[in-house]
This record gives sequence, C-alpha cells and structure tokens, in this order.
Amino acid sequence: MAETFFAFATDLVDEGVGAALDRIGGGVTVAGVYHASRDVFPHNPSRRVQYLDGGMHYFRPETGLYGEIKPVAADITRELDPFTLVREATTARGTSFTAWLVYLHNDRVGFTQPEYAPRNIYGDPYRTDLCPANPAVREYAVALTRDVARYGCDAVLAESLHYHPLGHGNHHERCLFELRPLAEFVLGLCFCPHCVLRAMEDGVDVAGLVPAVRALTDQAFAGAPPGPPGELTIEAVGAVAGGELSAYLDARRRTVTSLVERVRDALDGTGTTLHFLDQAGAMKGYATGRPTGALAADVAWQLGVDVAGIGDHVDAYQVLAYAQDPERVRADVTAYQSRLAIPLRCALRPTRPDCDSAENLAAKLAVLADLGVHDVDFYHYGLLPLSAVDMVRQVLARR
Repeated sequence: MAETFFAFATDLVDEGVGAALDRIGGGVTVAGVYHASRDVFPHNPSRRVQYLDGGMHYFRPETGLYGEIKPVAADITRELDPFTLVREATTARGTSFTAWLVYLHNDRVGFTQPEYAPRNIYGDPYRTDLCPANPAVREYAVALTRDVARYGCDAVLAESLHYHPLGHGNHHERCLFELRPLAEFVLGLCFCPHCVLRAMEDGVDVAGLVPAVRALTDQAFAGAPPGPPGELTIEAVGAVAGGELSAYLDARRRTVTSLVERVRDALDGTGTTLHFLDQAGAMKGYATGRPTGALAADVAWQLGVDVAGIGDHVDAYQVLAYAQDPERVRADVTAYQSRLAIPLRCALRPTRPDCDSAENLAAKLAVLADLGVHDVDFYHYGLLPLSAVDMVRQVLARR
C-alpha cells in the first residue's frame, strides 16, 4: 500500500522540509493553490493559528503561461520556492510528490474579477468560485497545470475542477428561512452567459427553463419552499420544466468533463499524471463523519461530475472516505469502483470526526486492502496532532 500525507507548503517549510518528510515517512501531497481558510496547527513551530489567503500560489509561477487570470504568489515564495525544496527532498528519499491544486474555489479572483464567477438565476455572482464554462477560467486551469508540471511532480491532484453548491465557500453564510433541497440546489446553479450558451448548443430550451427555475426559487423566497424536505434526488430535479433542467445538468457534466480532458492534455509529455478529486464524499461526511443516505458516487452529479466520463480522462480517481464506519467506506468505494476502470485513491482522516482509535483506522485500511485500493492519503499533516501522525505510521507498520 502506497500512502501520502496532505500538507501545506508552510507546514513543511516551517518545520524544515527534510524533518517534516522524515516524520511523514512516505509521499507528500502539497497544496500549490488553496482556498481561504483559518486553521489551527498543533505542531507548527512558527504559527499555531493561521489565515490562508484564497487563490494564492505556493510556488513561483511562470506568469507568461497565463492569460486573463494572473497568478499571485504567496509571501513565502519571496525567499524560497517550496515546490523546488519539496521536489529535491522527495527525490533524495525516493518518495512521491503530488501537486495539490484547488482550481475553481478561488475567492481572490472571484472578488476582484467577478466576471469569472458563476451567476445564479438572478444574475448574482458567487464570488468564492470560478465558472468551469468560462473560457478565461478554462485557460487559467490549463496554465496552472502546465506551470506546476515544470517541477517534475509525480502527479497533479485536481480539486475543485467542477461546479460548487450554494452552501460552500464563504464564512458567515446566512439564510434565515427554509429553502429545502430542491430550491437550494437550483439557486446554486450557474446561469452565466457561458453556461447558457453551452446548454443552448446542446439543444436545451433555456428560454423556457429560466422562468421555471426562477419560479421555484421565488416560491421559496415567498415562504413556501418547493419539493420534499428529504434528500435531493435526481428524479426530483429531472422533473423541473418538463425535463429541461435534466438536460441542463447534462450540459454541465459535459462542461466539466471537457475541462478535465483539457487539463489532462496539458500534462502530455511531462511525465506527470492527473488525479481527480471528487468532493462528493466531503458533501456527505465532512461535518460529522457520519454520512447517511445516498452514497457519494450517487450525488456527484450535483457538482456537474460524471464519474465514469471523467474516469476516461484521468489516471486515478480520488475518493474522500470521510466516514467513521468502515462499512460506509466499503459501500462508498464499491460504488465508485462500479463506475470506474482506473485506479482509486482514497483519502482518510485519522482524527475526529472520522477516527477515534488505531483500531478504527486499521479497520478502514483493511476494507480498502480487501477492495484492492492500494493508494491511501491522510488528511492532513499540518492539522493533525503529532500523536495522530505517529498513530498512522504505527498502524501502517503493523500491516
């Protein structure tokens, strides 16, 4: 079994890249671009609580590769290039280096250049994200991929290379009335000119769809949310506007798949592989570690993700197994395997809310081994107490 730890560049540089990699003991997946956050770092010698600015590049970008959307390098790169240090150190140890890129969850660009953000049915921009149908955004994704491939990383892990739901991305989000799943979902859909044009090219009756979607959200705003209160189903969505919303979602999935294909093509000849990270597992289990209802693979469509279609264009598929119950991990991974003919990677959180003991972690690793999943990633070196990092190493050593 090959394992890596997710990490931030500051985790490694602050502790000393060599010392951190020696403690990790295996491969490392380092964020090259990340979203805004505030995190607590239990063993960082320089900072215990840190705010990360969204959309910053934690390597020294080659600005000439980019078009309308320009990279902005993080302050840490003024004195050193973390990606150069990590590549040199992992090469010396014979371990892997994956560049972890958060592509479209980018509020730095969204707030300063909202023309690249998704827009809802009323034309309001969602400034924490970028629209995957926008040509300039697609150009940025390709340029970013080519940029990190210069470092000779073994793989690019593509996170956020898809659409996002309404309730994702900003702090202090508020909605003081009930939307219900159907209204919340359609309010999160992008109807920017690029998405509308793409759907029209695919034969969708957007002129008829728009008033039908707006009627749903208007109904919710008036205090009578449409649809049942339970988990959203693709059947409920498909019934909107006589099936036109279902056709619109098909166009979204083709948009995402074609963008993934372009990103994969950008790596041709580089020796770097592409791994696609599916956020559906986080949608289900991130907050509690106790996902219920539909399996992650069965809700990926809400992000515009066609699991099987994307599997045709990537080298590995990353599943977020954010669940305490080993049998839920088994069910989620099995569902992805039924749709894919490529290797799966599986990310585990060896801490709360997913894991409370070495025995629990060992049970989930046993499930993955039984299913033939040989590549496991642990989230996240800098955010874990050292006791949890050591527990991972001890459990792996017993296998």
